[in-house]
Amino acid sequence: MLYASASAPQQGWRSLPEKYRGKGNAGAIAYAGMGTLVDSSGIWSGQLRPGALMQVWRLKEDYELVVQGVDVKKLDPYGHSFIFMDYVYDKDNVIVGIKIADQGFQSYRPLVPSDYEVWWAVNLSI
Repeated sequence: MLYASASAPQQGWRSLPEKYRGKGNAGAIAYAGMGTLVDSSGIWSGQLRPGALMQVWRLKEDYELVVQGVDVKKLDPYGHSFIFMDYVYDKDNVIVGIKIADQGFQSYRPLVPSDYEVWWAVNLSI
């Protein structure tokens, strides 16, 4: 359920620790003890290692509803998962984007902080 960011106002979803809900692959891997969660500030300050799994949400409001448990038929959330490859730096050595591996959807360009409102990742420990 965590990997798929499944959400429902039922006991199954709400029995999972809130700390991991809505974080997709990152939450599932961290919950299983195979990695450490990294939040948005950690992501954009350079804490990710190549191969980190990521979960993003276009809208913070959708992410918050999923975390609490919402009937997905009444919600059109846009969450997405992919793999972190590397950081992109400007001429002053400031992180301005990330290179990712995706299923062809957005790998054609580096992602930037304004692409999504919610960012989560997990650095693997296995």
